[in-house]
Amino acid sequence: MSFPIKKNKKEFRLSLKKSLSFKLCLFLGVGIGACVGLFCLYFLYYESESLREAVKKELVELSGIVLRNSVRSMQANHPEGIEDIIKTAGEQKNVLSVRIYSRDGTVKYSSDAGSLGLSLGKDATSCRVCHTSQSTEIPAQARDRIFMVKDGRIGALAIVAPIFGEPSCYEAPCHRHPPEHRVLGVLEIHRSLEDVHGEVAKGLRHALAFGLVLFTAASSLGFFFLIRFVHRPVRYLVDSAVRMGKGDYGLQIPVRGQDELGQLTKIFNEMSRQIEDRQKKLLQSREEFRTLFHEVPVHIMVLDQELRIKKLNRSYMDAFGDNTGKLCRETPLGGEELCKDCPTLRSFADGQVHGSERMSRLPDGKEHSFLVHSAPIRGEGGRIQAVMEIFVEITQIKELQKELVLLGETVAGISHTIKNILGGLEGGLYVVDAALGKNNQELLAKGWNMVKGNVNRISALVRDILFLSRERTPALEEIDPGEICREVMELLCCPAREAGVCMELEAPGVCKTIRVDPRGLHTVLTDLLSNAIEACRDWCGSSPSRVLLRYQCQGDGTAVFEVQDNGPGIEPEILELLFKKSVSTKGSKGSGLGLLVTKKIVEEHGGSIHVESTPGRGACFKVVIPAPKD
Repeated sequence: MSFPIKKNKKEFRLSLKKSLSFKLCLFLGVGIGACVGLFCLYFLYYESESLREAVKKELVELSGIVLRNSVRSMQANHPEGIEDIIKTAGEQKNVLSVRIYSRDGTVKYSSDAGSLGLSLGKDATSCRVCHTSQSTEIPAQARDRIFMVKDGRIGALAIVAPIFGEPSCYEAPCHRHPPEHRVLGVLEIHRSLEDVHGEVAKGLRHALAFGLVLFTAASSLGFFFLIRFVHRPVRYLVDSAVRMGKGDYGLQIPVRGQDELGQLTKIFNEMSRQIEDRQKKLLQSREEFRTLFHEVPVHIMVLDQELRIKKLNRSYMDAFGDNTGKLCRETPLGGEELCKDCPTLRSFADGQVHGSERMSRLPDGKEHSFLVHSAPIRGEGGRIQAVMEIFVEITQIKELQKELVLLGETVAGISHTIKNILGGLEGGLYVVDAALGKNNQELLAKGWNMVKGNVNRISALVRDILFLSRERTPALEEIDPGEICREVMELLCCPAREAGVCMELEAPGVCKTIRVDPRGLHTVLTDLLSNAIEACRDWCGSSPSRVLLRYQCQGDGTAVFEVQDNGPGIEPEILELLFKKSVSTKGSKGSGLGLLVTKKIVEEHGGSIHVESTPGRGACFKVVIPAPKD
């Protein structure tokens, strides 16, 4: 439990070091403390000097009084008066000693009886004042000297005043000093500075107390000002900026005052409002882009410069799964190798939009066509960070284009067939007209048969065209598939015999009934068997021509019909066009619509039709009709 506490203390210290308010308070406190300290020092210095000057003045006055009285006593030849004056001066408060030295440095008079007769040399403290070059601290004309001495442990201030020889001294009959002695002696007074030190100490205590009170008052006032007018507004700004950085936009701070912080608060509020507005617009644009990116019915991938997928839209992931992080060539739309003339690399190179058409084999095993566009995605400074590839599938458009081409070719083929039929009708009518003119019954019958045959051909063609052009729902009935197969075999047995083709029916012993449109199934089997007979008509193979019709019923109700022949087979280029356009190998006798009609009937039943053929080895058409759903 101690570690979190230490951690909190450490974080608290770090926060204090980073706090502007703490720094301001610290500097303010140091500044106020320095100012108060300087004031106290100046006050103490001024007080101390004032006291010292007062003591010096006191010594000067005391020395003047003692000198005047001593001179008068000396002139009156009254030594006892001098002693009384010395004693009286020595008894003054804070006076330590009063002495009068003779010319030779002997103590003649002293308030301290123990120092009488004491002789001092020039190196003594009192003598060095006059016998050295030290400057005086009183006006020069006074010729007094004031200096600091130490009397034991007590600091003292001493004054040395010379006693000059005057005419009244050496002219008096009792005086023993010759005129050439200008200085007769020296007066020395020592005054204790203990009272001064006490006053200074008292002043120091008062100054410290006053300084402490002043520091506390000034600091409190300064701290209150900082907290009230600096710390709180700045704290509001910092907290609001932190909240804004976490996404809480639109914050408004109360404006307290018109100073710089108030103006800064107004600017912050305006900036917050603008950021909120721009954030709303950005979120709206981002949502619109996200919706467009995911809901657009095309496949979109975002690639980096390594052609690695960074992002996919919903359409792509629904179709191919989440391939984020993979290289584009590792995806179904990319292929195993880099595409030739890759639009993404071109967009990275020149920053332009590029497009191309691409074929890809998708997991369903089929070839799909895509129109690919690449667009650069730029970051800060206009630098290309990624490229967006957009895949628009145009497989159906391509197939529609092919179907339109095939439709045009089919229309052209049908037109050619109609033209041939009309030519046959014209030929028949010409024969009929010629027979009527010659009254030739045999020729008339021949021409009339030509007209009837071409009328039947054009009727069948019209029926096929009408059948292909309209949607219909099969009329389902419960029938026996074997009965339909036998009917078709009986219907085509004569044409098969004429063509030299052997027809066979292969059926299971027992087959349950199926639900189909009997007319539609009859048309499908008739067309397939007719095509097989016609294919084998003029074929000279190694074995007799043979057409087999096989059918079976599976357990789930699915009916399977197969028409197989051993004729010439179907060429590969024709095999690709079967069931797509009108294709006929019968020349002018066929319209090419039979297989298209067959396919339409089978697909109306929900079934499928397939063909397998090898040139020279025949062909096999397989029709699968599932059981109808209830």
